Amino acid sequence: LPPGSARVLPEAASKIQSSMLPMHEEHVAGYELSHSLITATEVGGDNYDFRHCSKGNWFSIGDVSGHGLEAGIIALIAQSAFNYGIYLFENLEENEKLPIEMYQYVNKTVYLLNKQRNNSDSFITMNYFFEHDGKFYGAGAHESPLIYRAATGEVEEFKQLTGNTLFLGIIEEIDAEPSYCSFELYPDDILLLYTDGLIEAKNENNEQFDIPRVKDLLKKYANL
Repeated sequence: LPPGSARVLPEAASKIQSSMLPMHEEHVAGYELSHSLITATEVGGDNYDFRHCSKGNWFSIGDVSGHGLEAGIIALIAQSAFNYGIYLFENLEENEKLPIEMYQYVNKTVYLLNKQRNNSDSFITMNYFFEHDGKFYGAGAHESPLIYRAATGEVEEFKQLTGNTLFLGIIEEIDAEPSYCSFELYPDDILLLYTDGLIEAKNENNEQFDIPRVKDLLKKYANL
């Protein structure tokens, strides 16, 4: 192989992955959005997305087990299924259970392409949210979302979305109903969605950054 050719595939995959993420000029009505992805290798399994549709707004945040090219490909499969699912669900009657249906739909796609065809043991932690008129409906299993409440200066943690259903891609049929939750955002509230790269980062004493420190930062810098 010519010198450097072995890196062509990961670098190309990294470019494809980054091109699939929302652009910074994209927005959803009524909200200010800020987002960033820093991978551990050329390609990673972390992924997020947001989309406006006629019935409201969709948001997703997730992480594929492992790192590297395979994790990146699985993340792209899930992201593609999510975006097509938004088109499919446009024809359904608007209801609070849409994130449950989305989670179960994406799971079947990931299971087919990754488990059955690729015989992989990888899985995805993922949360899906559907927002309409300021109310959010969520389902899935991932890191717990954090909400800074401007009225009280406190931070709420939604643990309902951490371990109440199976991760994506393990078995074909799953029930996401137990993970369902809902909440509202008010002016100047902040919703923080993240992956384990934030809370599991370690300092020189091998201490993880962890959720309490993230909460403290939200309180300290909420005005920014």
